[in-house]
Amino acid sequence: ADDCTTPDLAATTGLYAFDNTLASTGTQGQSNPGCTSVRNDLWFRWTAPISGIAHLDTCGQTSVDTAVAVYDGSGCPASTSIACDDDGCGLQSTTHWLASSGATYMLQVGSSGGLSGGWGTFRIEVDPPPANDDCATPAPAGIGGMTYDNTAATTGTQGQSTNCGAIHDDLWFTWTASTSGTATIETCFQTAVNTMIAVYPGSGCPTA
Repeated sequence: ADDCTTPDLAATTGLYAFDNTLASTGTQGQSNPGCTSVRNDLWFRWTAPISGIAHLDTCGQTSVDTAVAVYDGSGCPASTSIACDDDGCGLQSTTHWLASSGATYMLQVGSSGGLSGGWGTFRIEVDPPPANDDCATPAPAGIGGMTYDNTAATTGTQGQSTNCGAIHDDLWFTWTASTSGTATIETCFQTAVNTMIAVYPGSGCPTA
């Protein structure tokens, strides 16, 4: 696993052992703006079992001053990393990115700067999309403000034939009017996200 052409396989989520004591520092994956060099690096190939926020960390799992990076695809990096970290939890590392089910990623695990290697484990986990990512399981909404987080949401096929265009990374809520009148739903000045919203009559997935 010292070379990105022969990575070890990280088959699923959980803990994986690494030992970069004798690892060399490859030339691949070292030209990432904003990221520290990953020295004495090892490579692991991982395929996301589900869509969601993937987490890679070495926190509390080694005495090595680690650095980590993540790249799209299954071979040696052809572009800059999509996630990376050095010292995100003390001298160890933690990073996250939005992973897609079935997509393959290359994980680079090594030492920070010119420091020596050692052994330990790293953890790879995925937070699944929220329950109301699907229109069949909407979250209840009331009058007033409600929080939402569509960071890990997927883009469903339902509700995409609006006059407004497609709504990506969509979440669903169900609301019952307590009185007759003009109802207003808005996200104005409540988020940095460039949002879109739509409303449908009835409960359950849209039929119109």
